[in-house]
Amino acid sequence: MAKLWELLDRANQLIGLRRDSEAQLILDEVLRLDPQNMDAWEAYMRLCRTQGDFEGLKNYIHLIWETRVRDGDYLQAMQRFLLQRVEERMQGV
Repeated sequence: MAKLWELLDRANQLIGLRRDSEAQLILDEVLRLDPQNMDAWEAYMRLCRTQGDFEGLKNYIHLIWETRVRDGDYLQAMQRFLLQRVEERMQGV
């Protein structure tokens, strides 16, 4: 199995080539293995091109945190930080 950084590199290459659906599949795999991987979330944000895309990403973040991340104050803080970053990016769309 490829290392996470190799998967992230490949996803970023695909994003650069606008092969978004392929990149998304790789990012989903990275987040399945490491749901708090900020590099993967940042790459996911680069896939968002519309307000609707960003709204969908916010919903996905909530889903991941509810199903794959254990509770804890610092984890909730990370989720809030991630959602704030999505909101900031949405302003530029």
